[in-house]
Amino acid sequence: MKVFWSLVGLLPLGLLLGAKGTAAPAFVQSFQPTNLGEPSFFPCVEAPLARAARPPVPEETEASLAQKYPGWMIVDTTAGATNEGIPAEILAKLSLTVSPDQLPAQPLSGNPADIERIHAVFERAAQHKNVVRMAVWGDSHTTGDNLPGQLRRIFQTRYGDAGTGFVMPFGVFADSAIGRTTSCEQGWTTEWVDARPLLGLGPSGTAATANSPEARAWVVVEEEVRPKAKMWMSVLYQKQPEGGTLRVKIDQAEEIRLSTKGDAGPAVAQLELPMGPHRLELAPAGDGVVRVNGVTVERQAAGGGGVIVDALGAPGRGYSVFKSWDLASMKLWTTWRPYDLWLIVAGSGDGRNTKLTEEEFTATLHQSLKNLRSFSPDAACLLLGPADRGRPLDNNTVLVWGNHEMMNRVVHELGPQYGCATFSFQQQMGGLGGTFSWVRAGLMLPDYLHLTRSGYRVLGSRLAELLDP
Repeated sequence: MKVFWSLVGLLPLGLLLGAKGTAAPAFVQSFQPTNLGEPSFFPCVEAPLARAARPPVPEETEASLAQKYPGWMIVDTTAGATNEGIPAEILAKLSLTVSPDQLPAQPLSGNPADIERIHAVFERAAQHKNVVRMAVWGDSHTTGDNLPGQLRRIFQTRYGDAGTGFVMPFGVFADSAIGRTTSCEQGWTTEWVDARPLLGLGPSGTAATANSPEARAWVVVEEEVRPKAKMWMSVLYQKQPEGGTLRVKIDQAEEIRLSTKGDAGPAVAQLELPMGPHRLELAPAGDGVVRVNGVTVERQAAGGGGVIVDALGAPGRGYSVFKSWDLASMKLWTTWRPYDLWLIVAGSGDGRNTKLTEEEFTATLHQSLKNLRSFSPDAACLLLGPADRGRPLDNNTVLVWGNHEMMNRVVHELGPQYGCATFSFQQQMGGLGGTFSWVRAGLMLPDYLHLTRSGYRVLGSRLAELLDP
């Protein structure tokens, strides 16, 4: 029997009607595939990545360190080391082991009305009437789904599971489990916004391009079977004047071919499916470059409503990224899937600039938050100042990162001017030098930058207590 795809005029009410009941945006199409058959699951076979050899790093001397990190502290972690000139409160953290059970949650700061607006998001979720969406947008602390995943588990357990949300199955974002999805790819080129103005990026600030018909990307969803319940897998892509054809295949159904040629701008193909396991495959037809921004996975929550937590992370991001956002596209994306709450975990990228001044970071944050509010003016918002950080210089010596205290202070001061509550990631870790105790406790990796899975679970649980007390 021939397989048909039907194009319908409106998308599902709970997903595509905004808070004011507006109709689906013109750039969204909905398809209802039939005769799906059984999804076939298989491991990805990827070609090994060709990596350019890195130039040797010159050996750093005390003089070069002093020039690069003026006034920053260097701590010898060897037992009994003298560490002259290092404050006692920093040295005390060398021998302090933090137990997750003993970590007090730092309070949210800001205007009481902004904090109450966050709490109101979860009061609405408790009513089980409408889907509540939360965007966790940020740097590498959010890329691997450790922090967003912990928040997703907590809030979906409390208020209902409306699906995994956003998945980026390309490049450094592939080969990771996001919620109940796994993904992989071969033959695509990935880019994400850092401090450069890049157009054609999706809600996560990322895109993947390919032209060869040999390129592939897969998203596998291990969803429970629930009779008569529906789910939706949506492909987010870009129209462009010389765009090629994007081939989309779900399970054993006949593929759908999407022309991406047209005026530049976002587009969405949404597939309405019976709830259960599925495999989505994306591939170019070979007649031009196609540009994909990701996939979303949503479902009907048992009992109605439910929560979605989108993991929108990319390595090395700072607040400076907001200055380079494609604002026109973001307005369209957030019209289609508006967020009730933004949780922004950023700053590590900005902090890489060891000469960053308070004036520079203040100007960056002002412009960044102004841009955020240009496309999401009414959503609740929580800004996380950057985590405490260090840099291992050798097996025993660690540089204590010196500009994150200043950055947390600026976030704390400016957030309320844009309707955002704030939270000090660094203070949650114990303040300056907290990395030492978190590494000793197994809550932070020995790179003194990223947390372990246990550390992200601790942070996520503490945030959940504050967001939804």
